[in-house]
Parts: sequence; C-alpha cells; structure tokens
Amino acid sequence: MPVPWLARRRRSSCPRPTFFMSDIWTLVSLSKRQKSKRERDSAKRVQLKRHLRSPVTASMQGGSSGVGYGLKYQARCISDVKADTDHTSFLTGTLSLKEENEVHLLRLSSGGTELICEGLFSHPSEIWDLSSCPFDQRIFSTVFSTGESYGAAVWQIPELYGQLNSPQLEKIASLDAHSRKISCVLWWPSGRHDKLVSIDEENIFLWGLDCSKKSAQVQSQESAGMLHNLSGGAWDPHDVNTVAATCESSIQFWDLRTMKKANSLESVHARDLDYDMRKKHLLKVYLIRKLVISFLWQPNHQLY
Repeated sequence: MPVPWLARRRRSSCPRPTFFMSDIWTLVSLSKRQKSKRERDSAKRVQLKRHLRSPVTASMQGGSSGVGYGLKYQARCISDVKADTDHTSFLTGTLSLKEENEVHLLRLSSGGTELICEGLFSHPSEIWDLSSCPFDQRIFSTVFSTGESYGAAVWQIPELYGQLNSPQLEKIASLDAHSRKISCVLWWPSGRHDKLVSIDEENIFLWGLDCSKKSAQVQSQESAGMLHNLSGGAWDPHDVNTVAATCESSIQFWDLRTMKKANSLESVHARDLDYDMRKKHLLKVYLIRKLVISFLWQPNHQLY
C-alpha cells in the first residue's frame, strides 16, 4: 500500500549545512537567493572545473550567488565536519580512475565569502563515499574503488597537516569483511560511540572501532537476502540501536541488538535518506524522481 506522505515538494538546488552524498554534483554552492528552474537544472549538470587556479586555492564564482572551490579532478561526495564546532568545515574526496586521488579539508571564511583549503591529502583510490567522525574532527571514513573491487577504511588526518605539502593520511582500520559492492559507512551522529555500521549490496555489518589500537572488528553481521539490494542508510540519532536502510522500493529498519529487520516501509523508491536531529521518528527521504518527502513513522507501522 503506498505510503501517505505528510509533505511533498520539489527538491531545491540550494544546499543546506548538512549534505546528502548522492546529491553533490557541484562541490559547494551556498546560495543566498532562489534560482529559477532553468538555473537549477543547469547547476545540477555542471561538473567541477579542472582549470580553476589550483587544488589549494578557493575562488569566488557568481558574486552573491554562491561560493565555489576548484578541484583537479571530479568529486561525488562531501561531508560536513560535525566535530568542528568552531568553524563551518567540509571534507570532500575526488574520483579519478588513473590519477592519485585527493581529500580536501575546506573551511568557510568567517565572513562567509570564500572557501579556504586547510589541508590536502593523498588517497590511493576513487572515493565513492565519505563520512566524518562526529566526535573527532581529524577522523573520517571512505568507501573507495580500485576499478576492480570496493573497500572501506577509517582514516586520521596527521597533526601537522598545516605544515606539510600533501601529507599521507594515517589509516586507523580497514573494514575488509565485505565481498560485495559497499554502499556506505555510518557513524552514530549523536556523539562519541565506539561502533560503526557498513552496508553493502546484501549485508549489514556492525563493527567495534578502537582508534587507540588502530583496529576494527566485526561484532555482528546479517544478510538482507539475495532478493534485496541495499543501497544506503542512516543511523537514528535518537536510538543507537536503529539503522534505516534503503532497499530498492522499500525502507528497512534494522535492530542492531539482534541484527534483524524490525520494520519496513513499502513502495518507497528512495535513493537517500536521513533522520531529523531534533525530532524523533522524523525521516527525510530523497526519491528517485528528485522529490523530497518528510514523514513521521512509529514502530507500530502508524504513519502521519
């Protein structure tokens, strides 16, 4: 039965402070005014320009319409640095099959007029997903591809990154239990937690992460089944035991204590989703047709 959505509206191209990974085609565009439909559609098709001055130089584009930053190579993922409470910061990773990829640490200037590159780091493979650690601004995770296989790892930015030219990232742990294409790595967004969740096409893994020992161990794993294709997910900030996963035409809710599917919403063709940090049971879903829907759900299947 189709889900009775509470709200349904066309998606705006003006990003918010929290970014959805699959929606970033231009790196950063902090718009100060509404654009026309033609301008919005055009902006989605624009790729990051490789000829902008240098990979460590921010540039203004379009005057008051936004702030731009140039990369050497294309990128498909960006993450806000949640642990940096003093600045508006972002991490982004490039997607180049033949060249050495890069991770850029960006900060918005105090006046909000330019993006400043605070660090540039080498990364060995194409970066398909990137998530920052919510309790340590130097730690983040990536999902990457070598062209033949997918992998995931947790990285740490070196302490003296501001004094070095393209320093090497320190690998804390490899999430190497996957045999299928990895979709994403999830951190619990509400604070310090020693667990990670990784999702591939068929499986959900719960990891125990020890940054001091630079290790990650699989604590539990469950398969969604061969007939299901998991494509992403979000960790409930109000319930450390609940993860929502997108699965073809449904959203599945998993209980991490039992690693079993506790609930599901059918007839939802979602390509991304996220929880509201302030309100319980409020889920924002990004649909295949570029619509955004928000709805309240309850464990007993009641929708509002």
